[in-house]
Amino acid sequence: MLKLATADLPWAVVDDHELQHDGPWFTWQTVEAMHAAYPAAHLFLIMGGDQWRALPTWAKPERIAGLVEFIVFPRGEKPEARSGFSMHAIEGMHPASATAIRKALADGETMHPWLDPKVARWLADHP
Repeated sequence: MLKLATADLPWAVVDDHELQHDGPWFTWQTVEAMHAAYPAAHLFLIMGGDQWRALPTWAKPERIAGLVEFIVFPRGEKPEARSGFSMHAIEGMHPASATAIRKALADGETMHPWLDPKVARWLADHP
């Protein structure tokens, strides 16, 4: 689905590293793998404000923070800075929500304004 959604973005790269492992795989492991694969790259982790608030409960958040800068889309109030974490809050607010998309699809919608049409068609063909 990511390959479909980013097909028209020549700068986008979809990596399936997380799919190559059995059992749980954590964000800190993905970040370390990306850092090892692309040691000269400046890595960013994009997340919503809800996940930014939950980040301290994630496995090894300090290891993540040592390798990436966070780009945070607010979900309500402006994200608060956190010591030891480089965070850039995006101005404005976008209502997109993966939870809302999943609910709409479960309720029978075949298209959703926040969902790439190619992905929506793929989902319809792969129930």
